[in-house]
Amino acid sequence: MASNDLADAAEAAATDDGATGQQALIPKSVTKFTGMKLNTTEDVPSLRDEVWYLVKGHVKGHTTEVMASGEEREVANVAVDSVRAVVAGEKIVVE
Repeated sequence: MASNDLADAAEAAATDDGATGQQALIPKSVTKFTGMKLNTTEDVPSLRDEVWYLVKGHVKGHTTEVMASGEEREVANVAVDSVRAVVAGEKIVVE
């Protein structure tokens, strides 16, 4: 991709608030999951395999982070209660 193409792509990514390029793609909030891993009897997925999980958790707190750009973003910290592997396209029942 030529440098003009990159500049054009950055300009096209501009948001209504005037941000351009990478800054337009940085989320203003994030959710962090902590506290559990999924133990399985199956083989470990291969690199680049697509995997789907249903995660249940509860929000245990909020914090504010300062990003490299100097802007702040809100962070929700979620304690994971359970993780269940699911198959794409398969009907999922949530109880």
